[in-house]
Amino acid sequence: MGIERIINKIIEDAKLEADSIVKEAEAKRIEELENAKKEFLVQANQIISTAKKEAQTIRQRSESRILLEQRKEISMLKERIVTELIAEAIRKIKKEDSETLKKILKKMILSSEISGAVEVRASTDLKKIFNSKFIEELNSSLPESMLVMSTVEPEESDVELVLKNYSVKINIKDFFDSKRSEIAKEIFDFLEI
Repeated sequence: MGIERIINKIIEDAKLEADSIVKEAEAKRIEELENAKKEFLVQANQIISTAKKEAQTIRQRSESRILLEQRKEISMLKERIVTELIAEAIRKIKKEDSETLKKILKKMILSSEISGAVEVRASTDLKKIFNSKFIEELNSSLPESMLVMSTVEPEESDVELVLKNYSVKINIKDFFDSKRSEIAKEIFDFLEI
């Protein structure tokens, strides 16, 4: 029985060794799984963090784009309001306020730096303004010029000053456009916008 005991001992030792190897392998597998799980969690957290940052960036861009579009719409609306109010002011001045119209025209004509003989061509709606008294007033303010009223209507302007070699086109709208930012400020200050 000595051999049997030795064989049983060898078998038992082998079983113990096998159990030990299995337990080591199991422990190593569990450790590797834990390490893989930790690594996976780190990567998952990095991905989540990056996704949150990208989502925040996208949200900010969307909000900025929406805000920009709203500002653009407000700006276009303000521009339309100013344009319509200027157009209405021009219509009203041409129809009802000949003194203001004369002041505007006089200022524009005097600033045109004309000299010599000048033929004045006025559009139909402005001919009533250019009476002999107004022409005399302009001539006295322009010592180097002699304005003469014409029956010819100007092309594409309210008033045309025709000289020997060139002509000067004057539009009431240009006067208002030159003061557009001041007019807009007054309008929006009044409206508290």
